[in-house]
Amino acid sequence: MELKMIMAMVDEGTTEAIMEAARDAGATGATVITSARGEGLNPEKTFLGLELTSGRDLLLFLVAAPRAREILETIAAAGQFDDKP
Repeated sequence: MELKMIMAMVDEGTTEAIMEAARDAGATGATVITSARGEGLNPEKTFLGLELTSGRDLLLFLVAAPRAREILETIAAAGQFDDKP
């Protein structure tokens, strides 16, 4: 069986909704890494050394290759990846 990994870094508040949407699309489970941090080209702004960004979770889905595209599109819609940065 061919498998694919889907990785998504999401706000803590949307983790449960994205996990539920992934299950509905055929994912059987995921690994959740809490308090993950990503950094882009420009560093995030801080105030007195404290980060102003909210916490993020890293979701790792290992799914059957034929279902991967459908699951990816479903979690993208649930997390509104195309609508917000």
